[in-house]
Amino acid sequence: MGRDMARPLQGTIRRRGGGWQVTICTGRGSDGRYHRRSFTCASEDEAKDKLLQLNLARRKGELAREHPDSLGAFLDDWLAGVVKPNRAAKTYEHYEMIVRNHIKPHIGRERIDRLRPQDVQRFYAELLAGGVSVSMVHHVHRTLRAALSQAVQWGYLPANPAGRITLPRHETAEMRVLSREETRGLLATLHDSDKPTARALWAPVAVAVTTGLRQGELLALKWSDIDLKGACLHVRHTVEEIGVERRLKAPKTRQSRRTVPLHPDTVAIFREHRRSQDELRLRLGNLWTDEGFVFPETTLPRAGRVRSPKALQHAFRQETRRLGYAGLRFHDLRHTHVTQLLAAGVPVKDVATRVGHASAVMTLGTYAHLLPGSQEAAVKALDGLLG
Repeated sequence: MGRDMARPLQGTIRRRGGGWQVTICTGRGSDGRYHRRSFTCASEDEAKDKLLQLNLARRKGELAREHPDSLGAFLDDWLAGVVKPNRAAKTYEHYEMIVRNHIKPHIGRERIDRLRPQDVQRFYAELLAGGVSVSMVHHVHRTLRAALSQAVQWGYLPANPAGRITLPRHETAEMRVLSREETRGLLATLHDSDKPTARALWAPVAVAVTTGLRQGELLALKWSDIDLKGACLHVRHTVEEIGVERRLKAPKTRQSRRTVPLHPDTVAIFREHRRSQDELRLRLGNLWTDEGFVFPETTLPRAGRVRSPKALQHAFRQETRRLGYAGLRFHDLRHTHVTQLLAAGVPVKDVATRVGHASAVMTLGTYAHLLPGSQEAAVKALDGLLG
């Protein structure tokens, strides 16, 4: 150790502008030329520390000899080498989409070693000015910050330029909760509709709003998961959609894998839906691929196979907008179920268990403000406090 520390440090430190520049040779590249890396530090002491760190990294072989010419090239390496083999396929798809659609077109050609916090801040401002939502800017930021954190570890950057950024205020999308009258009206309209796409939504919407199942859990249901005599269903899988591929996967948490008791009305819904499905199977004959799903695709050539969550969302938005429920999301059916249970006085712990929340705290934190009379009860509880 002492002998290593006695070696003279490689590299230079010089004052540049308002800071100090540290430069070190990283070795000969594939082009036969010697490559250098430069870093800017705020003070001379910081520059000396940086030079020492770079020398130690160089001696351990941890200092990259070559770095990508652009941020875009680095992001390709990061996606292929770090994200794809180590993260879930859905996460990779999400990151890749953000890199392709938002980061590369704006700052993909920037040199990664020259990227500054003000460049990143300006990039976010340009996204907002171009009509990108605040929510998407936050997604872009999380992706870029994660990628540049890896760039720091690989020695391309001295610090993460996306680590000290002022983000636009994120307004959480307000959930839409249907009243009991609205719920009954929506279900009746879908059930009695002459439009096939609307009628086909009746059963999945009715089950979602009476069980609180997540959309992926609903589409993963098989008839073998449902016990109509025992009036319950078992949540064992969820559907994951990656591009055009769909697959079943285990629920994320232990609480999500659960048994959900069914109301008699829900049992009746399942029975009617199964009769309709059996009639469709008979009409299609060998064209129906029987994979046992409760809510499968019903159109050729994928009839009987697992249904696309994106396609269900699209059909739901179109039909509910046409029926006067603009802005209603399929996930709002779950919100409606939880809210109506809490409003009816069902204990929070029981509601959390039914819908697969990790804890009752999560349920209460999300829905407490929607409970009717909660503030009035809080005020009434103060009666007599002051004499």
